[in-house]
Amino acid sequence: MRQTMKHQMIRGMALVAVLGASTPLWAQYAGPGSETIKTVEEAKNASDEVPVVLTGHIVRQVNREDYLFRDSTGEISVEIDGDEWGAIREPVTPEMTVRISGEVDYHRTEPTDIDVKQVEIIETAYKPTMTTINQS
Repeated sequence: MRQTMKHQMIRGMALVAVLGASTPLWAQYAGPGSETIKTVEEAKNASDEVPVVLTGHIVRQVNREDYLFRDSTGEISVEIDGDEWGAIREPVTPEMTVRISGEVDYHRTEPTDIDVKQVEIIETAYKPTMTTINQS
């Protein structure tokens, strides 16, 4: 009986520790200055580590993990690690509309870029299909 109570106390303390460690995920600041950047133009002028959610096109691969991203306001370099592609199992083409989430990576001596944490395909390119018309 005494051993069981001890195990319950340990489990309870572990639960409190886990919940305490995850509390920042539940409550986040949402006042002035907490806005998420939504365009390339805004991202180029943002501070380091500001969150971004951009919708546009990955137009070119520059090297292994660096790509050129374009939206209606401009172009910016994005870094996408292999595991950040998530569940995408098809090739992403420049014609596809994607949403990238991440943060601004400001550099003093290099252009600002985006450190991508997630890529989602929003819209695939239109691919016409051939159909046959039965002329009976």
